[in-house]
Amino acid sequence: MNKTINRVCLLLAACSFIACGETTKQTKNGINRPEHIFIVGFDGFSAYSLNNGAEMPTLRRLIQEGSHTTENRSVLPSSSAVNWASMFMGAGPELHGYTTWGSQEPDLPPPNCYSQ
Repeated sequence: MNKTINRVCLLLAACSFIACGETTKQTKNGINRPEHIFIVGFDGFSAYSLNNGAEMPTLRRLIQEGSHTTENRSVLPSSSAVNWASMFMGAGPELHGYTTWGSQEPDLPPPNCYSQ
């Protein structure tokens, strides 16, 4: 099982290094921005491992060459699906409404600021 996980992680890392070349797109105001980004997330992975000397050369290289944080906090309820939804939507569960795993529609009604 560990070999399979290691191979998948290495494959993801290799794909991200290959795909994240110098390809950029210039915007109207002259700022160069990458055409594509990759988000690599490790569900249930704690910053404790990084801060206490675990040997992870591939992950450390991704950190050095990319963007990362070890100071983020999960939203409550601390559920994987709710946290991933919050990261991708840029809002907490009180705004996007998803609070349970596998829900097809928001569990909470939309906030009043969106009512018409």
